[in-house]
Amino acid sequence: MTGPAIAAGLGLAATPTFAAMALATLFDGPSEMLCMGGHPPLLGGMAPMYLLMSAFHAGPWLKLVDERFRRQGADLRRDRAERSHSSRAAITRRVNSGP
Repeated sequence: MTGPAIAAGLGLAATPTFAAMALATLFDGPSEMLCMGGHPPLLGGMAPMYLLMSAFHAGPWLKLVDERFRRQGADLRRDRAERSHSSRAAITRRVNSGP
């Protein structure tokens, strides 16, 4: 693997890693939370920080999704143009062949 490929892979690894850490923290929180006698504050603890870090590192994923949508859009436009061209060619053949 080349350096840029490794960097791209690491960039894509950050978001799901932080999201998993947030879920793990939410569902398996620290033991001192049990002594609070209720639910911990919504914005306290590590889970919100992990969620924010996941959101801040989502750029490579958004870029990847955008590139795929653009590629699919280009493929659809090319297919549509090919169908349109073949339809025009068929109409031209019928008109030129005469009765």
